Amino acid sequence: MPRTISTCSARSRGQGVGLAIAVLAATAAPAAVTLAPASTYAAQTEIDKASDLGVLAATRAKEHEYGFAAKLFHEAFALDPAGWRYLYSAARCEQLDNKLTEAARDYNAFLDGAPKDHELRSKAAAQAAAVQAALNTPGRPPVFKPTPPPVVAPAKAVAEPVPAAQPSAARTTARPA
Repeated sequence: MPRTISTCSARSRGQGVGLAIAVLAATAAPAAVTLAPASTYAAQTEIDKASDLGVLAATRAKEHEYGFAAKLFHEAFALDPAGWRYLYSAARCEQLDNKLTEAARDYNAFLDGAPKDHELRSKAAAQAAAVQAALNTPGRPPVFKPTPPPVVAPAKAVAEPVPAAQPSAARTTARPA
């Protein structure tokens, strides 16, 4: 049997093993790790969903689909109750869609619930006053009329005259006698 020759003496090998165990023990010691509860991750997911809905709603509002945009903003606000901008945006879309009663309800909910220093508070107060004035004025045309999408008239069908029946050439020729 061949012999293996070690370049380390038994004494140095023992110290190396001891040093390796000390290094592993120092690095493998569990640090004080605090994990966030699972509900935090679920809440973050809800906030992300609300953000995605808000982006989609803003896109729909730019396309003058105010009713659908308001619905999406309401869904985003339900997912993220701290996102007061979603409620303001829903009210604004309802206002642009001439749903003034719903707009007034949402503006008032925003003014009642949003923090006093919220950046949209002054705009919400001004819009709420405009909506309330429109609701209190009988016979007044809607204050905010959304721009309707262009209407393309269908092409008129033009009837072509039907050609009169022509006698067949075979029948008009005379027979030889």
